[in-house]
Amino acid sequence: MRKGFYPRAILPFMECVMELEYGSREMAELVFNSTRPDDDDFVKTELNGNRVVVTIRAETIPSLRRAIDDFLSCAGLAEKAGLR
Repeated sequence: MRKGFYPRAILPFMECVMELEYGSREMAELVFNSTRPDDDDFVKTELNGNRVVVTIRAETIPSLRRAIDDFLSCAGLAEKAGLR
């Protein structure tokens, strides 16, 4: 193994957990279902009643910030669509 090289599985990471609360379970389900395709190795969403709990992981602060921004943009579009 090269010096300074770590397998991806043990790299340090940053984590952000957000809890988005909605006025109804239906709106929470809409946002959950709309953002769920984004789930992969670094984004995990859970539906808990009228809340969507999102855990985002990244290796750097700029990457974490971009992932949070992307998720919130998608959630915002789903919210707007649900209000129509």
